[in-house]
Amino acid sequence: MPGAHPAVARAEHLLQLGRPDAALGLLGPDLTQQPDDADLLTCAAYAYLLKEDWGQAAELGRRASAADPDRDRPLRIQASALLRLGQVTDATALAHRAVQMAPDVYNSHLLYAQCLSGIPRSHEHAMAEARRSVELAPREPSAHIGLAQVAYPPEKIISPRRLDVAEQALQRALALDPQNSVAMNELARVRLRRSKRFGAMTGFSDALTADPQNQTALRNTGVVLGGFLKFAHVLILAAMLVSLVALDLDAGVGGRIAQAVVSVGVVGVVVWFVVRVRMAVPRRFQVFLREFARRDRWAVAWAGCLAAAVLLLLGALLLPADARGDADVSALVVVAGGVFCRRMWIVSRRRPRS
Repeated sequence: MPGAHPAVARAEHLLQLGRPDAALGLLGPDLTQQPDDADLLTCAAYAYLLKEDWGQAAELGRRASAADPDRDRPLRIQASALLRLGQVTDATALAHRAVQMAPDVYNSHLLYAQCLSGIPRSHEHAMAEARRSVELAPREPSAHIGLAQVAYPPEKIISPRRLDVAEQALQRALALDPQNSVAMNELARVRLRRSKRFGAMTGFSDALTADPQNQTALRNTGVVLGGFLKFAHVLILAAMLVSLVALDLDAGVGGRIAQAVVSVGVVGVVVWFVVRVRMAVPRRFQVFLREFARRDRWAVAWAGCLAAAVLLLLGALLLPADARGDADVSALVVVAGGVFCRRMWIVSRRRPRS
């Protein structure tokens, strides 16, 4: 157990604070002297798991299990790491062993459920294990979050009934822990799947407010923003084409009216989107935008090109003497935006992560 070594007890405290590097530094000297100690190996394996160094976590978990085969925690750590490495079959076998070894530990059933959800035609079994984990720990938010993740795995299209199960489980998790950023992120994923994009944006923003280090929520916000930018790009492209056709055909008053209606309509829709995004991210909006811009400069370049295209379209409308030049430049800017957005366009097609 962690109390067997003073270093392990201190390291476990550091891990609870989210400081795996400090925990590994503390464990290092003792691991050098006792490389086969199960307590030290288990704690170090968990630290690597938090660092998302799946290979090291799996190897140290294997060594911890070899040092003390009667422990279930090293099996869970090793299974978690292998699952993230894509070795689903091996991870499932280890998780099953952990369930057999510790049938009353909710973490074992939850991990087994997550492994089973990656195996074809195993959904019902996975849901049964996830529900068993909730029965064992009804006051534990992570059990309800796990049930939701099994009901609605990332990168999968599911039925509305399973979305309902996931949403109810996440609401129970937030009732137990209102500041749980993982539950907020998962609930936002469900909202996005229901096409409630602004509600999803609010959820991802709340997750970032609760935990500014939540990189998953930040990445998922980028997916939603990418979808908004893609929609704006299509609208602006359509308005640009209408303007160019009206100018080429010298359509007279009717063409100018059509150009004005389309241009003003596009500007209105873009402004409406900006206002809605601002409303969806009510807290720390400027901090959020700075962090997003720092993380993805291509998205900033894309948004800048779209803003320039809108201004040029308005210039073509308001300054008829230079309308053709403004429309041509607007076309070039939209094309440049298309180049900048290539990466973000792909990102916007992805599904948010857990």
